[in-house]
Amino acid sequence: LLLLVAACSGAEPVAAPGEPAGGAAVGAPSPPEAAPAVESDPEAAAVLGLRVLHARSAGRLLARSCALRGPVGPVTCGATLHLALEFANPFPDEIELLQPEGGYGLEFRYTVERLFPNGGRERTTRVRVARLARPLSFAAGGRFRHEIDFELPEPDPVSAVWRIELGADLLLAGLRLGGRELPLDRFPLQPLRLRALPPGWEDVAAAPLERLLQAASLASPLADRHLLVAVELLPPEQRPEAVAALARALPEAPTPARATTIAVALEALTGAGIGAQPQRWLEWWGRRQNEGS
Repeated sequence: LLLLVAACSGAEPVAAPGEPAGGAAVGAPSPPEAAPAVESDPEAAAVLGLRVLHARSAGRLLARSCALRGPVGPVTCGATLHLALEFANPFPDEIELLQPEGGYGLEFRYTVERLFPNGGRERTTRVRVARLARPLSFAAGGRFRHEIDFELPEPDPVSAVWRIELGADLLLAGLRLGGRELPLDRFPLQPLRLRALPPGWEDVAAAPLERLLQAASLASPLADRHLLVAVELLPPEQRPEAVAALARALPEAPTPARATTIAVALEALTGAGIGAQPQRWLEWWGRRQNEGS
């Protein structure tokens, strides 16, 4: 009766023992308050947009001015490369590359394309991150060079030639240019392209044409790999002689696998996709000889 009277009179009902006032469950959270509406600021959005565009433009200029440098000639599969990061300031003002906590990141992306004696190819891409701790700031026209080691993957017993593209992005916390801070978190360095050959390739490099002719006639399957290494190391002036020798050697290949490898070598030297067909290669070479006479 008391509860009924209280409800009718508009007073708060009396809670039963152990029940919270108002009938709410014990421990229930209060209803969330409505968040105040945030009014957009067109002027601030426009300023931010301009800063982003400026940062992108600055990143493109930096990418054209900074590069990854390394060996010019062949390297050995599995070797440690001694690389250099070359930075240059392309702007008329001083620049500072803002350093993240823990240092700059150097994100290497490298693609290895393996070429096999049977003409097969295998392409893999990997990512590796290194750290660069020293601050990077440059006066107008300033330059900076930093040396770093990079280990190539371990060699495999089958592939003959690796073609490597090695790129890197510098990861940073921003760019300060002429007193203005820009939201730039990374920019790429110009990539490096390399050839890697199996250990011992230096012996083949001493006389590549001679090693090529020897490998073409040997029955050992190990010679297939050496043959392609020799092709890779041939100087331009020896290539015509190598093509003629391989075209003549193809019909007398000691094994079917060797015939395939010789055809792969001929395709690498000439760009002609004829395959392991001795007669067609001889005809092709005859036409080339007639054209040159």
